[in-house]
Amino acid sequence: MGFAMEHYDAVGRWRDTDNNQAIDATGKLLTGQAFDGVEQLRKVLVKDRKNDFTKCLVENLLIYSTGRGLEYSDKLFVKQMVQSAEQNGYKFQDIIFSVIESAPFQKMRVNQTKKKAEK
Repeated sequence: MGFAMEHYDAVGRWRDTDNNQAIDATGKLLTGQAFDGVEQLRKVLVKDRKNDFTKCLVENLLIYSTGRGLEYSDKLFVKQMVQSAEQNGYKFQDIIFSVIESAPFQKMRVNQTKKKAEK
């Protein structure tokens, strides 16, 4: 997927060449769907892979917010958050709220506070 963003340099400026070579922003997903540039990749993700993208986003937000990897017990919460996102029109704000309101996030905060108090 990174090839889709190849036209952008490290600070986000557009470029048509890199080391005097034309930029090739084409790629193919494991599912066989081809894209040429960010706009086509976005269309593929939004049209055909919306739930997969949302699941990945939710998982990574949960990992970041809890400060740990996902466990088997988190799968149900991830599934519920993806379903909630689908019902609410995939709004980013609602996804963030569902992560914050989730048991893994809420429980993590309590456990960290207890550990600090015990020290």
